[in-house]
Amino acid sequence: MSSAVPQGTVPQKAAPQKDGEFDLLCALASADLTPERIRRIAAWNPSSVDWSVFLRLAEHHGVLPLAARHLIDHARGLPTEIERVVLLRRGRVLADGSKEKTLTGERLSELFGVPVKLFQEDGYFHLHV
Repeated sequence: MSSAVPQGTVPQKAAPQKDGEFDLLCALASADLTPERIRRIAAWNPSSVDWSVFLRLAEHHGVLPLAARHLIDHARGLPTEIERVVLLRRGRVLADGSKEKTLTGERLSELFGVPVKLFQEDGYFHLHV
């Protein structure tokens, strides 16, 4: 038996990720989200996601900060599995630590340059500008 790949095709490796986590990552990993993507993100069931897999994928693909930003903006906030937060402003670390100590209205107001209010509900952080 030959394991040759037909000419003109690319051999495919088995995907190391779960489909749901990768689908969510793909929805989040764009600088400009379409209205359809925003609706998909908002409707995502957070309990259906293995967040440790999602976080590893996002970090591996270099889109973790972007994915986290879109989760905060368009989903239900940061998942409870995220324990550490690094706030970056113009490429420099503004704050680094546990999300409870790092995510404060004062620090986020400084980060975004506008007054913001932050609250926590059901283990998720929510931001209001």
